[in-house]
Amino acid sequence: MSKLCCPVCWELLAVLRGDENKYSVRGCHATPYAVDLPAWLPANVLQEMIDRFRVHLRDELITLLDQEA
Repeated sequence: MSKLCCPVCWELLAVLRGDENKYSVRGCHATPYAVDLPAWLPANVLQEMIDRFRVHLRDELITLLDQEA
């Protein structure tokens, strides 16, 4: 893939890839956009995506609060 992918796709590929390295992308840009994940994804993959983005959101909120202090 020649272009940078979105952060959601980056994380999804990481979850689907697991320990294997079968999906290769150059990297991702920093701006997350609203996306719809494929309906066929298993529940455990969806939960992993939710868990990962909870961490991203928490980190962004901490950064925002630290900047205001």
